[in-house]
Parts: sequence; C-alpha cells; structure tokens
Amino acid sequence: YFGTYYAGQYRATPHLALNFGLRWEFSTSPTPINGTVMSVLDMAAGAIVLGSQSGQMPSLSDPLTQYFIHNFGTTFKTNRQLGLPASVNPTHYLNLAPRVGFAWDALGDSRLVVRGSAGLFNSFQERGYSVESGSLGPPFAPTVATFQDSLYFPTTPNTYETTYAFGGPSDRTSDNGGPSTAGVPPGVRPGYVEEWTLSLQSQLRPNTVAELSYAGNHGVHLNGFYLADQNFPNTAQAPGGYPPNTEFGESFQEHSAGMSWYEGLSGRIQQRLQQGLTFTVGYTWARSEDTVSTFTGGPTDSPVPQNSYDLAGNKGLSNFDRRNRFIANYVWDLPFGHGKKFLNQSGVADAILGGWQWGGVATIESGTPFTVQLTGNVSGIASS
Repeated sequence: YFGTYYAGQYRATPHLALNFGLRWEFSTSPTPINGTVMSVLDMAAGAIVLGSQSGQMPSLSDPLTQYFIHNFGTTFKTNRQLGLPASVNPTHYLNLAPRVGFAWDALGDSRLVVRGSAGLFNSFQERGYSVESGSLGPPFAPTVATFQDSLYFPTTPNTYETTYAFGGPSDRTSDNGGPSTAGVPPGVRPGYVEEWTLSLQSQLRPNTVAELSYAGNHGVHLNGFYLADQNFPNTAQAPGGYPPNTEFGESFQEHSAGMSWYEGLSGRIQQRLQQGLTFTVGYTWARSEDTVSTFTGGPTDSPVPQNSYDLAGNKGLSNFDRRNRFIANYVWDLPFGHGKKFLNQSGVADAILGGWQWGGVATIESGTPFTVQLTGNVSGIASS
C-alpha cells in the first residue's frame, strides 16, 4: 500500500475559508512468489487461471485434475496466456480522491456558521482473501461443488474414487459441474465512496450552540461476494440444480459491482459548562441502502446473493441501517463543598463531599434490519 496527499486552504474573504485537497493511493494485488501458483476461475475467459511469476503451466497430471479435464472439459490457462500479471487480478494505480470544503461566517460575528464539504474516498478490497483462497483451487487442492456445499480434498495420495465413500466418478454427473475455486478474479477493482455534507451552526446563548446538518454518500464498485457459475434452480431432470457451464462448479468469489446509498439529517444542542452543568443532546434520522452489506457478516445474513446474475436485485436496507438515533450525555458538578452552594467550607466535610460530579449517557435507537432465510439448499442455487 502507498498513499500521499496534498491539502491546502484559501481565505477568500475575512469570513469565508475554502479547503481543498487531493489524495492518491493504491494497494497492490498479492503476487505468488518462490514458485507458488494462484488459481481462480475467470468466467469471461472460460477457464481456471493459474497465476505465477513464470507464467508457465504447472503439472495437470494428477488423477483428479485429469478426471475433470476428460469428463467435464475443464479448461486451464496461465496468466501469461491471458496477458495477466502473476497476481491474476491487476493492480489499479489511478485512484485519485479529491476533497473540497468551506466554512462561512454568515453574520461576521461567529454566531452563525455554515460549513460544507464534498469528497471522494477510496475503498480497497480485502487482500487477505485473495492470498488464502488462491492456493486452494485446482489443480493444487481441487474442490467439487455438490448439491449442498463445496468439499475440499487433497489430490495425493487420494483420488476421486477413494475420497468419496458413497461412490466413484460415475456418481458425479454434469448436473454437478466441474471443480470450484475461490478468490479474486480479473476485473475486480477498488471501490470508492462519494460523500457530501452541509451544516448550519448557531450560537443561541453564550454557552449554548445548536447545529443542524445533512450528510449523504454514494458507494460505487464496492466489493462483495457472489457465486460464479451459480446453479440454475432445480428441475425434474436436475433436482439439485445445475450450473450453466458444466466445465466448472459454483465458485465463491469477490466482485466489485456493489453500490450503496446513505442520507442522514441530524440536530444537536450542546451546552458548555454553565452553573456546573454541561450537556449534549442529539437526534439523527438516516436511511442506508446497499447491495452488498448482507454478505459481510451478521447472524441472519447470507454469504451469497440470492441471484448472482442480478446483483442489483439485492438492493435493500443495509444490515447496519438505524432509522432513528437519539443520544444524550451530561456532566453536573454537584454543589457541595468549598466554593459551592452547599457545605461551603474546608475541612473534613469538603474532603468527603466536595469535588463530586454526576454524569450519564443515554442512547435510544431503532433496531437493524434482518434477512429472512430458509436453511438448506431447497432451490438448488446454493443461496438462502
């Protein structure tokens, strides 16, 4: 990872200040070294891509890989054949993030201030997933997508016949599809979020400030997960569903087609220390929607979209959406002890009862959405 930025300020008038900046950053894709190879399914190329620094085709002679090649027509290609780097997923270097903002003293006496900002913020995908999963695909550690899940097994000394107690190769038909992989395929790019804010701050009293603000953002090319070659729903001929391309099985992969939308309105009143009391009271109304958050964790979230061929169809409330949120906090200097209204004296009473504060925090907020799921792969598409 590398990042650098420039930030500047320009005072247009005595009461108007402008801020501006530009950030440039990139995160390189993990690259296999020391003769290691990454394996990931590239549906656009119609092949399992094997990425290495040498760009050479590794051995495909193990019995299980040969079984997939001869019975399912599974195709393997090297990164050199497809003009890809050893990482398979090329690094995107042109990630520019400009930001602008302003602060305007509307009345010239600091009692009414208007602030606003807009900017672009990069969002890089999780690189660890690419490293961990890229070495688990065939022909190094073949996986097979079954009706219910994906099963991992080593290539040696086991073969397909000895691995499955319920039968040999004849039990696996084209309805199941060929081997599965996982990882970050070519074409996945970093995402970014466009953000904008506008706020109005007013001094109501010498120690009391009120603020109204609006914030919004829109995420583009956000990373999520999907099933490449996801099964079509089951039929009478294929009760467990079947993959469109039988050369491969369903493969759990990253994508960068996610989007998000957020808008929020908030109000806040803050009183600085006055007569021993300071407090803040605030309320926020917000709405957050996206197409990817339900795949990133949560007790009722599904790890894959309901339809990997229509990722936009997963738009819904974010799994962290909270429509209403009220907060309050306060600190009160209790009026006991030396210099206070009660027990204004030194000595033992002041040592025991003086200098105490009473404080509290309260949060009242709406609950988060949840996704209703049906356990088990009833439709055969490996999604709940």
